[in-house]
Amino acid sequence: MAVLRGPDHVYALVNDAYRLIVGERDLFFQLVSRRYERGSILITSNRSVGEWGSVFGDAMVATAILDRLLHHSTVITIRGDSYRLREKRRSGLLQKAGSALEAEVNAKQ
Repeated sequence: MAVLRGPDHVYALVNDAYRLIVGERDLFFQLVSRRYERGSILITSNRSVGEWGSVFGDAMVATAILDRLLHHSTVITIRGDSYRLREKRRSGLLQKAGSALEAEVNAKQ
């Protein structure tokens, strides 16, 4: 996790591809706790909130963080392909799941 401080802002970058180590988890909890009901926090994640316990390595800490984040929040869920996946499919590097299934069915007929 990287934390950058500006004159009026704190920016945190959390790479949730792997489980956070204890120090990072505690630092993120402190950041969320200090900002709670004092300022805005914007978070984007490709993980559902149900997976945060495994990301943080501790369901209790994840629940405490989510309590503070979701208390006065607006959650926007975006569904569909990411920009990267869409570009890979467009370039032919990746097939849609449905296209692969259709090709298999057509090959059997």
